[in-house]
Amino acid sequence: MEHFVIGSRHYVAVANNFDGTSYLLDSVLYEWKKTGFEKIQALTTMGAYDFEFFTISQTNSSSSAQTNLQTNSSRPSPGVTRFEHFLAVANHYDDEYGYRTLSSIYKWNASLSLFELYQNLETEGATKWESLDVNGVQHLVVSNFFDGTFHSVDSVVYKWSHSTRNFTVLQRIATVGAHSVQHVEHAGEHFLFFSQFRAADEVSLATESMIYMWHPRSSRFQPLTTFASSAAMFVEPFTISQTLYFAVANYANSTTGSLMTQSTVYKLTCSQGVYATSEVQSISTYGGAFFKHFTRGGIHYLAVSNWALGTQKVSGMCDGITPQDPDQGTSTGYPLRCPSSIAIYLWNGESFEEYSEAETGTGVWSLDVALIGNRYYVLSAMVEDRGTEVTRHGAGLDQHDENEMVSYGLMWDGSVSFPHFNTLLQKPYSPADSTAQQAWGIEFVALPYAGTSSGAYSNASACC
Repeated sequence: MEHFVIGSRHYVAVANNFDGTSYLLDSVLYEWKKTGFEKIQALTTMGAYDFEFFTISQTNSSSSAQTNLQTNSSRPSPGVTRFEHFLAVANHYDDEYGYRTLSSIYKWNASLSLFELYQNLETEGATKWESLDVNGVQHLVVSNFFDGTFHSVDSVVYKWSHSTRNFTVLQRIATVGAHSVQHVEHAGEHFLFFSQFRAADEVSLATESMIYMWHPRSSRFQPLTTFASSAAMFVEPFTISQTLYFAVANYANSTTGSLMTQSTVYKLTCSQGVYATSEVQSISTYGGAFFKHFTRGGIHYLAVSNWALGTQKVSGMCDGITPQDPDQGTSTGYPLRCPSSIAIYLWNGESFEEYSEAETGTGVWSLDVALIGNRYYVLSAMVEDRGTEVTRHGAGLDQHDENEMVSYGLMWDGSVSFPHFNTLLQKPYSPADSTAQQAWGIEFVALPYAGTSSGAYSNASACC
């Protein structure tokens, strides 16, 4: 799910993965219309996993003001800057060709207010696109998860060519079961964070993920360091008071397979030219899937989504999850509390403390936070039917309004499902199974808070 703005208009792109019969589906673009999102366009996708919006700007000198014959588009007049908007989709699986398929880049047609297909790129079980600008040149990075046989597949960095007006391969990065890639620029340096879900033995869950750093001399990303993770689904980097932090959403305990595990917030520091990671805190998650950092009123927040959860205590379980950690349970075997589908944490100056939560009655796959007008909205993609009725409300998120958009599918990891997928779905899992997702928005307003904030988002200089 991707929220973005063109001009003053707000849009949300929702990736549809699987409808129970086919991965060839229409993903959907919505536009905010005063009181809610309305569908404006369908984009044909193949097991779509992620959307990434980005803009390329171009200012021409007098010598370069000409018409590009390849794209049949006029370049801007001398000294005029043109902004071109793009939307990239990570296609994860194709009904005919499997995981080795084409992912697509769409370009915004301002006269039609629609996206049009611009370029296709070969990917292997693509899970995430990330856009970044390095020294005024646009780059795209795709995390490739699985080629149909192995999870040890390269993720790829692409570079925009102003001459051909296309993306071309710049670099391949060795990854194993890469489930996401995120970029951050901090203190003038560019970093890529890769979350790794599967281990190189093709069976175990990954126990570490990677950070890469841009090296100007080679114009390539180079390995910087690794950090401990556990079947990591997502990494969210962010800056607070000149310090670079990153939150890692761990899906499962890599040793026991339990979805009741700890996700982690780290910080990346540099001393005498050497970078190192250190743990700031752990956050209890239940199939942790996604983190989103945002600021509101100069205060930093961190939203986390749980993929596996429930509000019903049946046979000592929360929606099919049996407590593995004695600290998480009572003498009856029930968890002390069932997890929330979305929890929002607030930075108190030293760590994040829980601020609010939402119970949707089912797990949330991904989320985004949108500021529309003077209101903040949490947008999430969640499973609609896992054998339990979906309840939609804004518990813990103050006042709420809701708007529904339809999405589909779960990630299918070849012949191997996620740990406890069968239990969660309450039926045998196979590629033919259908589980619908829903995306929804909740409006929330600030609760009184007496703590202090470390200040608004900053990218000031650091030590290295």
